[in-house]
Amino acid sequence: AQFQRLWAGYDPTARRSPISAESINSAGPACDVALLQLENNEGLAESLPVAPQEVLDKIGPTYPVGYVGYPMEGLAIGGVNPKSPTPTRHLAYISSVTDYFGDANVDSAQRLLVQHALPATGGASGSPIINRDGQVVAVLNAGNVIGITPRGRIGSSANIAFAQRADLVRELLDGSSIRKQVPRLARWKQDLAKNFKPRDVVEVEIKGVRDRIANNTIADWKDTQSGSGDYTVKFETLVDRVLEAKPTAKTDVKLATAGPCFLMAYDASGESPVFVRVVEKDKDKEQTINGSPTNFRWARFLTFDGHSGADVAINVTSDADEAKIAMKLFHAARTRVPPKDRLEKLLEDWKKQIITLPALTVSTEIASESSGTLPEPLSAGQPAVSKIELTLKEAGDYFLFVSTAGDDKIAVVAARRDGVRLVQLVSDQRGNPTAYGSFKVPAGSEMVIFVLGLQKDVPYDLKLYRAVLK
Repeated sequence: AQFQRLWAGYDPTARRSPISAESINSAGPACDVALLQLENNEGLAESLPVAPQEVLDKIGPTYPVGYVGYPMEGLAIGGVNPKSPTPTRHLAYISSVTDYFGDANVDSAQRLLVQHALPATGGASGSPIINRDGQVVAVLNAGNVIGITPRGRIGSSANIAFAQRADLVRELLDGSSIRKQVPRLARWKQDLAKNFKPRDVVEVEIKGVRDRIANNTIADWKDTQSGSGDYTVKFETLVDRVLEAKPTAKTDVKLATAGPCFLMAYDASGESPVFVRVVEKDKDKEQTINGSPTNFRWARFLTFDGHSGADVAINVTSDADEAKIAMKLFHAARTRVPPKDRLEKLLEDWKKQIITLPALTVSTEIASESSGTLPEPLSAGQPAVSKIELTLKEAGDYFLFVSTAGDDKIAVVAARRDGVRLVQLVSDQRGNPTAYGSFKVPAGSEMVIFVLGLQKDVPYDLKLYRAVLK
Protein backbone atom coordinates (compact mmCIF):
# COMPACT_ATOMS: atom_id res chain seq x y z
CA ALA A 1 0.00 0.00 0.00
CA GLN A 2 2.88 2.38 0.75
CA PHE A 3 4.40 1.72 -2.67
CA GLN A 4 1.10 2.20 -4.52
CA ARG A 5 0.48 5.54 -2.80
CA LEU A 6 3.98 6.74 -3.68
CA TRP A 7 3.61 5.60 -7.31
CA ALA A 8 0.28 7.42 -7.64
CA GLY A 9 1.97 10.67 -6.63
CA TYR A 10 4.34 10.55 -9.60
CA ASP A 11 3.87 10.37 -13.35
CA PRO A 12 6.03 7.50 -14.61
CA THR A 13 6.30 7.95 -18.38
CA ALA A 14 8.61 7.12 -21.26
CA ARG A 15 8.99 10.09 -23.59
CA ARG A 16 8.09 9.12 -27.18
CA SER A 17 8.51 12.59 -28.67
CA PRO A 18 8.79 16.18 -27.40
CA ILE A 19 4.99 16.34 -27.19
CA SER A 20 3.97 12.82 -26.27
CA ALA A 21 4.83 10.18 -23.70
CA GLU A 22 3.67 6.68 -22.85
CA SER A 23 2.69 5.80 -19.30
CA ILE A 24 4.82 3.25 -17.44
CA ASN A 25 2.91 0.82 -15.24
CA SER A 26 4.35 -0.58 -12.06
CA ALA A 27 5.07 -4.30 -11.92
CA GLY A 28 2.12 -4.79 -9.62
CA PRO A 29 2.24 -3.98 -5.91
CA ALA A 30 5.63 -4.04 -4.22
CA CYS A 31 6.24 -6.49 -1.34
CA ASP A 32 3.14 -8.36 -2.50
CA VAL A 33 3.22 -11.27 -0.06
CA ALA A 34 0.97 -12.40 2.77
CA LEU A 35 0.71 -15.31 5.21
CA LEU A 36 -2.36 -17.50 5.48
CA GLN A 37 -2.49 -19.21 8.89
CA LEU A 38 -4.22 -22.60 9.00
CA GLU A 39 -6.04 -23.74 12.14
CA ASN A 40 -5.36 -27.38 11.29
CA ASN A 41 -2.46 -28.64 9.20
CA GLU A 42 -3.35 -32.30 9.58
CA GLY A 43 -2.73 -34.24 6.37
CA LEU A 44 -0.52 -31.61 4.82
CA ALA A 45 3.00 -32.27 3.64
CA GLU A 46 5.87 -30.60 5.41
CA SER A 47 6.46 -26.94 4.58
CA LEU A 48 8.80 -26.07 1.74
CA PRO A 49 11.90 -24.37 3.10
CA VAL A 50 12.67 -20.75 2.23
CA ALA A 51 16.02 -20.61 0.43
CA PRO A 52 18.95 -19.35 2.54
CA GLN A 53 19.91 -15.73 2.10
CA GLU A 54 23.16 -16.61 0.32
CA VAL A 55 21.12 -18.48 -2.32
CA LEU A 56 18.66 -15.60 -2.76
CA ASP A 57 21.51 -13.12 -3.19
CA LYS A 58 22.89 -15.16 -6.11
CA ILE A 59 19.78 -15.93 -8.18
CA GLY A 60 19.71 -14.11 -11.52
CA PRO A 61 19.24 -14.49 -15.28
CA THR A 62 18.91 -18.12 -16.57
CA TYR A 63 18.58 -19.48 -13.02
CA PRO A 64 16.34 -22.58 -13.41
CA VAL A 65 13.09 -22.57 -11.42
CA GLY A 66 9.68 -24.22 -11.34
CA TYR A 67 6.34 -23.63 -9.70
CA VAL A 68 3.34 -25.60 -8.52
CA GLY A 69 0.05 -23.75 -8.63
CA TYR A 70 -3.57 -23.54 -9.69
CA PRO A 71 -4.01 -21.13 -12.65
CA MET A 72 -7.72 -20.88 -13.55
CA GLU A 73 -8.58 -17.64 -15.38
CA GLY A 74 -10.07 -18.27 -18.83
CA LEU A 75 -8.89 -21.87 -18.96
CA ALA A 76 -10.79 -24.85 -20.34
CA ILE A 77 -12.65 -27.02 -17.77
CA GLY A 78 -12.17 -24.15 -15.32
CA GLY A 79 -8.47 -24.80 -15.00
CA VAL A 80 -8.96 -26.71 -11.76
CA ASN A 81 -11.46 -29.32 -10.62
CA PRO A 82 -12.30 -28.03 -7.12
CA LYS A 83 -13.46 -31.49 -5.92
CA SER A 84 -10.20 -33.13 -6.92
CA PRO A 85 -7.68 -30.35 -7.60
CA THR A 86 -4.67 -31.29 -9.64
CA PRO A 87 -1.86 -28.74 -9.47
CA THR A 88 -0.15 -27.37 -12.54
CA ARG A 89 3.61 -27.78 -12.68
CA HIS A 90 5.90 -25.68 -14.87
CA LEU A 91 9.66 -25.40 -15.35
CA ALA A 92 11.35 -22.27 -16.70
CA TYR A 93 14.03 -19.79 -15.69
CA ILE A 94 14.53 -16.38 -14.15
CA SER A 95 15.05 -13.59 -16.69
CA SER A 96 16.21 -10.87 -14.26
CA VAL A 97 16.18 -9.82 -10.62
CA THR A 98 15.75 -6.08 -10.08
CA ASP A 99 14.35 -3.48 -7.75
CA TYR A 100 10.74 -2.37 -8.25
CA PHE A 101 11.84 0.13 -10.92
CA GLY A 102 13.58 -2.45 -13.12
CA ASP A 103 17.14 -1.61 -12.02
CA ALA A 104 19.48 -4.57 -11.50
CA ASN A 105 22.50 -2.40 -10.58
CA VAL A 106 21.50 -2.06 -6.93
CA ASP A 107 22.44 -3.96 -3.79
CA SER A 108 20.84 -7.34 -3.20
CA ALA A 109 18.54 -6.08 -0.45
CA GLN A 110 16.74 -3.95 -3.05
CA ARG A 111 16.51 -6.63 -5.77
CA LEU A 112 13.19 -8.04 -4.59
CA LEU A 113 11.37 -8.14 -7.95
CA VAL A 114 11.94 -11.46 -9.70
CA GLN A 115 11.12 -11.48 -13.43
CA HIS A 116 10.68 -14.94 -14.86
CA ALA A 117 9.35 -17.00 -17.80
CA LEU A 118 6.87 -19.13 -15.84
CA PRO A 119 3.32 -18.67 -17.17
CA ALA A 120 1.08 -16.49 -15.03
CA THR A 121 -2.67 -15.97 -15.03
CA GLY A 122 -5.46 -15.55 -12.52
CA GLY A 123 -5.22 -18.29 -9.89
CA ALA A 124 -1.46 -18.70 -10.16
CA SER A 125 -0.76 -15.84 -7.76
CA GLY A 126 0.74 -17.04 -4.50
CA SER A 127 2.33 -20.10 -6.07
CA PRO A 128 5.76 -20.89 -4.65
CA ILE A 129 8.63 -20.66 -7.11
CA ILE A 130 11.28 -23.22 -6.18
CA ASN A 131 14.80 -24.07 -7.26
CA ARG A 132 16.16 -27.54 -8.07
CA ASP A 133 16.74 -28.17 -4.36
CA GLY A 134 13.07 -27.62 -3.52
CA GLN A 135 13.75 -24.30 -1.78
CA VAL A 136 11.34 -21.39 -2.20
CA VAL A 137 13.16 -18.51 -3.94
CA ALA A 138 10.10 -16.38 -4.80
CA VAL A 139 6.30 -16.13 -4.77
CA LEU A 140 4.50 -15.60 -8.09
CA ASN A 141 2.29 -12.51 -7.94
CA ALA A 142 1.73 -10.79 -11.33
CA GLY A 143 2.13 -10.87 -15.09
CA ASN A 144 2.32 -8.48 -18.03
CA VAL A 145 -1.00 -7.94 -19.83
CA ILE A 146 -1.77 -6.01 -23.02
CA GLY A 147 -5.55 -5.88 -22.66
CA ILE A 148 -8.68 -7.14 -20.94
CA THR A 149 -11.55 -9.04 -22.54
CA PRO A 150 -14.85 -10.31 -21.10
CA ARG A 151 -13.19 -13.70 -20.67
CA GLY A 152 -10.10 -12.40 -18.91
CA ARG A 153 -6.76 -10.71 -19.37
CA ILE A 154 -4.59 -11.07 -22.47
CA GLY A 155 -0.99 -11.83 -21.58
CA SER A 156 1.99 -10.21 -23.27
CA SER A 157 3.96 -12.32 -25.76
CA ALA A 158 7.17 -11.12 -24.07
CA ASN A 159 6.62 -14.05 -21.64
CA ILE A 160 7.77 -12.09 -18.61
CA ALA A 161 5.90 -12.48 -15.33
CA PHE A 162 6.71 -11.24 -11.84
CA ALA A 163 7.38 -12.68 -8.41
CA GLN A 164 8.42 -11.41 -5.00
CA ARG A 165 11.76 -12.68 -3.72
CA ALA A 166 11.43 -15.05 -0.76
CA ASP A 167 13.25 -12.64 1.61
CA LEU A 168 9.82 -11.03 2.07
CA VAL A 169 8.30 -14.33 3.21
CA ARG A 170 11.08 -14.79 5.78
CA GLU A 171 10.47 -11.23 7.09
CA LEU A 172 6.83 -12.10 7.80
CA LEU A 173 7.80 -15.40 9.41
CA ASP A 174 10.42 -13.91 11.75
CA GLY A 175 8.53 -10.68 12.46
CA SER A 176 11.13 -8.30 10.96
CA SER A 177 8.99 -6.89 8.13
CA ILE A 178 7.91 -3.64 9.84
CA ARG A 179 11.48 -2.79 10.92
CA LYS A 180 12.94 -3.54 7.49
CA GLN A 181 10.22 -1.64 5.70
CA VAL A 182 11.35 1.72 7.17
CA PRO A 183 14.62 2.04 5.16
CA ARG A 184 12.93 0.36 2.17
CA LEU A 185 10.24 3.06 2.04
CA ALA A 186 12.88 5.78 2.22
CA ARG A 187 14.72 4.15 -0.69
CA TRP A 188 11.51 4.02 -2.77
CA LYS A 189 11.00 7.73 -2.26
CA GLN A 190 14.56 8.43 -3.45
CA ASP A 191 14.22 6.18 -6.50
CA LEU A 192 10.87 7.65 -7.55
CA ALA A 193 12.24 11.17 -7.28
CA LYS A 194 15.32 10.14 -9.25
CA ASN A 195 13.45 8.40 -12.07
CA PHE A 196 10.20 10.36 -12.41
CA LYS A 197 8.63 13.76 -11.85
CA PRO A 198 5.82 14.39 -9.36
CA ARG A 199 2.42 14.16 -11.03
CA ASP A 200 1.44 17.75 -10.20
CA VAL A 201 4.64 19.07 -11.87
CA VAL A 202 4.08 16.94 -14.96
CA GLU A 203 0.45 18.06 -15.20
CA VAL A 204 1.58 21.69 -15.42
CA GLU A 205 4.17 20.86 -18.11
CA ILE A 206 1.80 18.67 -20.12
CA LYS A 207 -1.02 21.19 -19.96
CA GLY A 208 1.11 23.86 -21.60
CA VAL A 209 2.10 21.53 -24.46
CA ARG A 210 -1.43 20.19 -24.93
CA ASP A 211 -2.89 23.69 -24.94
CA ARG A 212 -0.46 24.81 -27.66
CA ILE A 213 -1.30 21.81 -29.84
CA ALA A 214 -5.02 22.35 -29.28
CA ASN A 215 -4.80 26.06 -30.09
CA ASN A 216 -2.86 25.35 -33.30
CA THR A 217 -5.43 22.75 -34.36
CA ILE A 218 -8.26 25.16 -33.66
CA ALA A 219 -6.49 27.93 -35.58
CA ASP A 220 -6.13 25.62 -38.60
CA TRP A 221 -9.87 24.90 -38.49
CA LYS A 222 -10.69 28.58 -38.27
CA ASP A 223 -8.48 29.29 -41.29
CA THR A 224 -10.51 26.88 -43.40
CA GLN A 225 -13.88 28.38 -42.51
CA SER A 226 -13.52 31.34 -44.88
CA GLY A 227 -13.43 28.92 -47.80
CA SER A 228 -10.29 30.69 -49.06
CA GLY A 229 -12.25 33.93 -49.11
CA ASP A 230 -15.77 32.76 -50.00
CA TYR A 231 -17.09 33.75 -46.56
CA THR A 232 -16.64 36.33 -43.86
CA VAL A 233 -16.67 34.54 -40.51
CA LYS A 234 -17.51 35.47 -36.94
CA PHE A 235 -16.34 32.92 -34.35
CA GLU A 236 -17.98 32.22 -31.01
CA THR A 237 -16.56 30.15 -28.13
CA LEU A 238 -19.34 27.97 -26.75
CA VAL A 239 -17.32 25.81 -24.33
CA ASP A 240 -13.81 26.27 -22.93
CA ARG A 241 -13.30 24.49 -19.63
CA VAL A 242 -11.78 21.45 -17.90
CA LEU A 243 -14.14 18.63 -16.96
CA GLU A 244 -13.59 16.01 -14.27
CA ALA A 245 -14.24 12.69 -16.03
CA LYS A 246 -14.80 9.73 -13.69
CA PRO A 247 -14.48 8.27 -16.31
CA THR A 248 -17.35 10.07 -18.11
CA ALA A 249 -18.47 13.68 -18.15
CA LYS A 250 -21.27 15.47 -20.00
CA THR A 251 -22.13 19.04 -20.94
CA ASP A 252 -25.06 20.57 -22.87
CA VAL A 253 -25.07 23.53 -25.27
CA LYS A 254 -27.80 25.30 -27.26
CA LEU A 255 -26.89 26.73 -30.68
CA ALA A 256 -28.24 30.21 -31.32
CA THR A 257 -27.50 30.15 -35.05
CA ALA A 258 -26.60 27.64 -37.74
CA GLY A 259 -23.03 27.08 -38.86
CA PRO A 260 -20.00 24.79 -38.65
CA CYS A 261 -18.88 23.70 -35.18
CA PHE A 262 -15.52 22.33 -34.01
CA LEU A 263 -15.09 20.34 -30.80
CA MET A 264 -11.77 19.24 -29.32
CA ALA A 265 -11.34 17.25 -26.12
CA TYR A 266 -8.02 16.11 -24.69
CA ASP A 267 -6.47 14.69 -21.56
CA ALA A 268 -4.92 17.75 -19.94
CA SER A 269 -3.06 15.78 -17.30
CA GLY A 270 -1.98 12.44 -18.76
CA GLU A 271 -1.78 10.06 -21.69
CA SER A 272 -5.11 8.28 -21.41
CA PRO A 273 -7.13 8.00 -24.63
CA VAL A 274 -10.21 10.22 -24.81
CA PHE A 275 -13.49 9.42 -26.60
CA VAL A 276 -16.08 11.99 -27.63
CA ARG A 277 -19.66 11.73 -28.86
CA VAL A 278 -21.99 14.58 -29.80
CA VAL A 279 -25.76 14.23 -30.13
CA GLU A 280 -27.47 17.19 -31.84
CA LYS A 281 -31.27 17.42 -31.60
CA ASP A 282 -32.88 19.80 -34.09
CA LYS A 283 -36.67 19.78 -33.77
CA ASP A 284 -37.64 16.19 -34.62
CA LYS A 285 -34.27 15.27 -36.13
CA GLU A 286 -31.26 13.85 -34.29
CA GLN A 287 -27.70 13.23 -35.44
CA THR A 288 -24.86 11.51 -33.58
CA ILE A 289 -21.23 12.29 -34.36
CA ASN A 290 -18.27 10.39 -32.89
CA GLY A 291 -14.90 12.04 -32.48
CA SER A 292 -12.10 11.11 -34.86
CA PRO A 293 -8.71 10.00 -33.52
CA THR A 294 -5.83 12.42 -33.95
CA ASN A 295 -2.09 11.90 -34.19
CA PHE A 296 -2.13 12.05 -30.39
CA ARG A 297 -3.82 9.22 -28.46
CA TRP A 298 -4.82 11.67 -25.74
CA ALA A 299 -6.96 13.88 -28.02
CA ARG A 300 -10.10 13.65 -30.15
CA PHE A 301 -11.88 16.19 -32.27
CA LEU A 302 -14.97 16.38 -34.43
CA THR A 303 -16.72 18.85 -36.69
CA PHE A 304 -20.40 19.12 -37.49
CA ASP A 305 -22.81 21.53 -39.14
CA GLY A 306 -24.92 22.95 -36.34
CA HIS A 307 -28.55 23.94 -36.81
CA SER A 308 -30.13 27.09 -35.43
CA GLY A 309 -31.80 26.41 -32.08
CA ALA A 310 -30.44 22.84 -31.84
CA ASP A 311 -29.68 21.24 -28.48
CA VAL A 312 -26.21 19.68 -28.37
CA ALA A 313 -25.26 17.03 -25.79
CA ILE A 314 -21.51 16.37 -25.51
CA ASN A 315 -20.29 13.17 -23.86
CA VAL A 316 -16.60 12.60 -23.15
CA THR A 317 -15.06 9.42 -21.73
CA SER A 318 -11.51 8.74 -20.56
CA ASP A 319 -9.71 5.40 -20.56
CA ALA A 320 -8.59 6.24 -17.04
CA ASP A 321 -10.87 5.99 -14.01
CA GLU A 322 -10.37 9.70 -13.40
CA ALA A 323 -9.04 12.35 -15.76
CA LYS A 324 -9.03 16.08 -16.34
CA ILE A 325 -10.47 16.60 -19.82
CA ALA A 326 -10.00 19.98 -21.49
CA MET A 327 -12.97 20.65 -23.77
CA LYS A 328 -13.20 23.42 -26.37
CA LEU A 329 -16.22 24.00 -28.64
CA PHE A 330 -16.31 26.72 -31.29
CA HIS A 331 -19.06 27.89 -33.65
CA ALA A 332 -18.54 29.71 -36.95
CA ALA A 333 -21.24 32.09 -38.18
CA ARG A 334 -20.43 32.45 -41.89
CA THR A 335 -21.69 35.07 -44.34
CA ARG A 336 -21.25 34.39 -48.05
CA VAL A 337 -19.19 36.94 -49.97
CA PRO A 338 -21.18 37.86 -53.11
CA PRO A 339 -19.73 35.99 -56.13
CA LYS A 340 -19.27 39.30 -57.97
CA ASP A 341 -17.06 40.71 -55.19
CA ARG A 342 -15.17 37.44 -54.91
CA LEU A 343 -14.50 37.40 -58.67
CA GLU A 344 -13.24 41.01 -58.70
CA LYS A 345 -10.74 40.24 -55.95
CA LEU A 346 -9.49 37.08 -57.68
CA LEU A 347 -9.10 38.85 -61.04
CA GLU A 348 -7.04 41.62 -59.47
CA ASP A 349 -4.73 39.11 -57.82
CA TRP A 350 -4.41 37.16 -61.08
CA LYS A 351 -3.52 40.25 -63.13
CA LYS A 352 -0.73 41.13 -60.71
CA GLN A 353 0.77 37.67 -61.18
CA ILE A 354 0.79 37.99 -64.98
CA ILE A 355 2.79 41.22 -65.17
CA THR A 356 6.42 40.40 -65.91
CA LEU A 357 7.61 43.88 -67.00
CA PRO A 358 6.93 47.13 -65.10
CA ALA A 359 5.81 48.89 -68.28
CA LEU A 360 3.04 46.36 -68.97
CA THR A 361 -0.59 46.80 -67.97
CA VAL A 362 -3.22 44.06 -67.94
CA SER A 363 -6.91 44.19 -68.64
CA THR A 364 -9.37 41.34 -69.02
CA GLU A 365 -12.04 40.41 -71.50
CA ILE A 366 -14.69 37.69 -71.41
CA ALA A 367 -13.71 34.70 -73.55
CA SER A 368 -16.74 32.60 -72.64
CA GLU A 369 -19.58 32.58 -70.14
CA SER A 370 -22.48 30.26 -69.49
CA SER A 371 -24.96 29.10 -66.89
CA GLY A 372 -26.22 25.64 -66.18
CA THR A 373 -27.64 23.18 -63.68
CA LEU A 374 -25.93 20.03 -62.51
CA PRO A 375 -27.62 16.87 -63.85
CA GLU A 376 -28.47 13.60 -62.15
CA PRO A 377 -25.31 11.65 -61.16
CA LEU A 378 -24.61 8.68 -63.40
CA SER A 379 -24.61 6.31 -60.42
CA ALA A 380 -24.99 6.32 -56.64
CA GLY A 381 -21.98 7.73 -54.82
CA GLN A 382 -20.70 9.53 -57.91
CA PRO A 383 -20.66 13.34 -58.41
CA ALA A 384 -23.05 15.22 -60.64
CA VAL A 385 -21.07 16.43 -63.70
CA SER A 386 -21.74 19.04 -66.38
CA LYS A 387 -19.50 19.12 -69.44
CA ILE A 388 -18.73 22.28 -71.46
CA GLU A 389 -16.69 22.18 -74.70
CA LEU A 390 -15.31 25.28 -76.44
CA THR A 391 -12.46 26.46 -78.69
CA LEU A 392 -10.17 29.33 -77.68
CA LYS A 393 -9.12 31.22 -80.81
CA GLU A 394 -6.64 33.49 -79.03
CA ALA A 395 -3.44 32.32 -77.40
CA GLY A 396 -2.60 33.63 -73.94
CA ASP A 397 -3.41 33.57 -70.25
CA TYR A 398 -6.91 32.62 -69.10
CA PHE A 399 -8.76 32.68 -65.79
CA LEU A 400 -11.69 30.33 -65.12
CA PHE A 401 -14.31 31.05 -62.43
CA VAL A 402 -17.34 28.92 -61.50
CA SER A 403 -19.77 29.83 -58.71
CA THR A 404 -23.06 28.82 -57.11
CA ALA A 405 -25.57 31.21 -55.60
CA GLY A 406 -25.83 29.41 -52.26
CA ASP A 407 -23.61 27.26 -50.09
CA ASP A 408 -23.53 24.23 -52.40
CA LYS A 409 -20.08 22.76 -52.88
CA ILE A 410 -18.75 22.84 -56.42
CA ALA A 411 -15.57 21.83 -58.24
CA VAL A 412 -14.07 22.39 -61.68
CA VAL A 413 -11.59 20.56 -63.90
CA ALA A 414 -10.42 22.09 -67.20
CA ALA A 415 -8.40 20.25 -69.85
CA ARG A 416 -7.09 20.87 -73.39
CA ARG A 417 -7.48 18.32 -76.15
CA ASP A 418 -4.18 17.01 -77.51
CA GLY A 419 -5.16 14.51 -80.17
CA VAL A 420 -7.07 11.80 -78.35
CA ARG A 421 -5.68 12.85 -74.98
CA LEU A 422 -6.96 15.42 -72.48
CA VAL A 423 -4.20 17.46 -70.81
CA GLN A 424 -5.40 18.77 -67.47
CA LEU A 425 -4.78 22.50 -66.93
CA VAL A 426 -6.98 23.38 -63.94
CA SER A 427 -8.30 21.33 -61.02
CA ASP A 428 -10.04 22.98 -58.07
CA GLN A 429 -11.82 20.36 -55.96
CA ARG A 430 -11.68 21.98 -52.53
CA GLY A 431 -15.46 21.83 -52.19
CA ASN A 432 -16.28 25.53 -51.80
CA PRO A 433 -19.15 27.51 -53.40
CA THR A 434 -16.63 28.86 -55.91
CA ALA A 435 -13.96 27.05 -57.93
CA TYR A 436 -11.33 28.71 -60.08
CA GLY A 437 -7.92 28.46 -61.71
CA SER A 438 -5.66 29.96 -64.37
CA PHE A 439 -3.87 28.47 -67.36
CA LYS A 440 -1.97 29.37 -70.54
CA VAL A 441 -2.80 27.87 -73.97
CA PRO A 442 -1.84 28.35 -77.64
CA ALA A 443 -4.29 29.70 -80.24
CA GLY A 444 -7.05 27.38 -81.40
CA SER A 445 -7.03 25.22 -78.26
CA GLU A 446 -9.99 22.91 -77.88
CA MET A 447 -11.08 22.95 -74.22
CA VAL A 448 -13.23 20.61 -72.14
CA ILE A 449 -14.47 21.94 -68.80
CA PHE A 450 -16.13 19.71 -66.20
CA VAL A 451 -18.25 21.29 -63.44
CA LEU A 452 -18.83 18.88 -60.55
CA GLY A 453 -21.10 18.90 -57.51
CA LEU A 454 -22.43 16.64 -54.80
CA GLN A 455 -26.06 16.67 -55.92
CA LYS A 456 -28.26 17.39 -58.91
CA ASP A 457 -30.22 20.56 -59.73
CA VAL A 458 -27.53 22.89 -58.38
CA PRO A 459 -27.35 26.00 -60.62
CA TYR A 460 -23.94 27.43 -61.48
CA ASP A 461 -22.39 30.27 -63.46
CA LEU A 462 -19.18 29.91 -65.47
CA LYS A 463 -16.97 32.77 -66.63
CA LEU A 464 -13.73 32.49 -68.58
CA TYR A 465 -11.50 35.60 -68.92
CA ARG A 466 -8.53 36.26 -71.18
CA ALA A 467 -5.71 38.55 -70.18
CA VAL A 468 -4.96 41.46 -72.54
CA LEU A 469 -1.43 42.86 -72.19
CA LYS A 470 -0.62 46.46 -73.19
